[in-house]
Amino acid sequence: ALALRALGCSSYGAADVAVAGLSLVPFLGEACDSLKDSVLAAQAIASDTGWVRAIGCGALGYLWLLHLAVLLPNKSTRLELCRGYLALLFVKRKAAGSGYSLWKKLLQLFYKQSTPTRRWAMVLEDAPQGVIASVISVADGLKPFALIVNLVLPFARLLLAWMYHDHVSWEVQDWLKNEALDAYSAGRLALCDDYMSALHRLEGVAQKRGWGSVLAVREQLQTLIPTRSADTERARAGDACPCMWKSERARV
Repeated sequence: ALALRALGCSSYGAADVAVAGLSLVPFLGEACDSLKDSVLAAQAIASDTGWVRAIGCGALGYLWLLHLAVLLPNKSTRLELCRGYLALLFVKRKAAGSGYSLWKKLLQLFYKQSTPTRRWAMVLEDAPQGVIASVISVADGLKPFALIVNLVLPFARLLLAWMYHDHVSWEVQDWLKNEALDAYSAGRLALCDDYMSALHRLEGVAQKRGWGSVLAVREQLQTLIPTRSADTERARAGDACPCMWKSERARV
């Protein structure tokens, strides 16, 4: 998949392919997280201590249930999980006038990895694994590398996501607006609402921290929120929601 997208230079941007390729890098992709957790559970299952083996079986079952909880109920979260595992298969084709630099695309990737929802998912996945790693280390002993991978790196990742999310959001505010418009046009209203909430929160953060003018964000919210609210009322009445943002998308 990486080769096909790298060779399709006329259809895919080099920066898009490079950023999507990060999903293959250890400790940066979703697949590596799942592999790390599975290896830790396997180490516990292979223990000579009965209660440690039980913990390993429970950890493996928890990992499966966590993924099923993401996959089954919600289409948006299911799509995001698929994008995390198969990022190269979801690379967007180049569109006219939509050139973001590699740095901007990296910031967009970091934004997705640092949202409040994503941070909560990190806690749900990494906190139990950290506890299990500590228990196994006390009972049977773990190598320093295993402790670093299961304790230090997850904590550092969560700390960085918490510290820098607002700064990254400010840098990618134009992209957030465009993504909200694209999600609306595609009929993914839940995702559209997520981006609108992020923009609304960013406006409050910018005012609180004195990050300069937030006029562009405020004007865009004044356009999006009434339109989205009107669509919600029409949906409640059983009417179809017309796509009214194409003209707005052209002005962004």
